[in-house]
Amino acid sequence: MGRRFLSWVMALATGMASAHPAGLTSPAFVNGKTIPSHYTCLGAAVSPPLRFGHLPAATQGLVLIAWAGKPPQAQWVLYDLPPEAPGLWENVPLGVEPGLFFQGRNGLDRLGYSPPCAGLRYTFVLYALDVPGMGLTPGASYREVFQKMQGHVLQKFELVGYSGEGPPTVY
Repeated sequence: MGRRFLSWVMALATGMASAHPAGLTSPAFVNGKTIPSHYTCLGAAVSPPLRFGHLPAATQGLVLIAWAGKPPQAQWVLYDLPPEAPGLWENVPLGVEPGLFFQGRNGLDRLGYSPPCAGLRYTFVLYALDVPGMGLTPGASYREVFQKMQGHVLQKFELVGYSGEGPPTVY
C-alpha cells in the first residue's frame, strides 16, 4: 500500500496549499451552490474532486456517502478511507487500487458514483470514525456500511450541492 498511497496523496496534493478549514470541500463547487453539469447526469457524470481537512485527532477511518432525494437515498458509498487521505480525485473509477478504500453498493444497488440529475439536492457526507476499518468486504451495501459505523462516528461533515439551475424541485 505504501507507494500506491503516496502516489495518491501526491496526485491530490497538486494545487493544495494546506488543509481546508472545513472538513469537506470541493474545488469544483461551493457548498450550497450548483454542482457544475460536468458532474451531473447532464454532463460527463463523473465524481467531483473532494478535499478533506480538520478531522478530529482521534479519527482512525473515514466513510463518504452521497445522499440525494427525500427521503434520502444513498448515491455513492466509499468506506475504509484512511484518515491521512487529503481527499478524492475527480472521476474516481470503479476499479480503485485495493488497499486504499472500498466502494459499496448505493441505494440503486450499483457500485460507483451515481450523479445527480436536474432539481436534486445532493449531499456528500464525510464521517470521521474511531475505527480504522469497517471489516466489510468490497461491494458492501450502503445499509451494511451505515449499520457497521453506528457508535463509531466522531464527527460528520456535509457538502451540499444542487443540480440544475434555480431552486431544487426535490430535496
